[in-house]
Amino acid sequence: MALATELGYERFGQTVAPILADEDYEQSVEVMVGDLARPFARQPRPRDVYVIVGLDTTNIYSLQTSSGSATVVCLEAVEGSREGLRLLFSHEVHHWVRQDALQSDIFGGSVGERLATEGLAIAYSAETLKGQEPVGLLFRARGDLSMEGRTRSPPV
Repeated sequence: MALATELGYERFGQTVAPILADEDYEQSVEVMVGDLARPFARQPRPRDVYVIVGLDTTNIYSLQTSSGSATVVCLEAVEGSREGLRLLFSHEVHHWVRQDALQSDIFGGSVGERLATEGLAIAYSAETLKGQEPVGLLFRARGDLSMEGRTRSPPV
């Protein structure tokens, strides 16, 4: 809450507004995830999903809890856009399906395993987004139309 206070609630208003305006937001996220998982012969097991705003970051990650798997989606860079949310979930759904099918740590013990895992998820995102380049879509969702002058940081 301190970060939200420091940055000002106006910073997050455009991200929160579309969510608050949609009475069926939770159901629409469930449908979106179901649609993204449908092409796979093996469906991922159910997970709790938490959509949060206020950390001034965009991230999506999954973790194991005592009650099962949970995924956290931080929405700042996509500013509540459905297209941006679909991008984030398409990537994560691919991870879910592979993780469940292989029943092992898909992020593995080597850089090569990590690169393969991320590359496959990026390729699935590109496929589900009908040929749009996922990185370009993310920046368009944020209002940035060019990659000019940007450097990509390695994943942490």
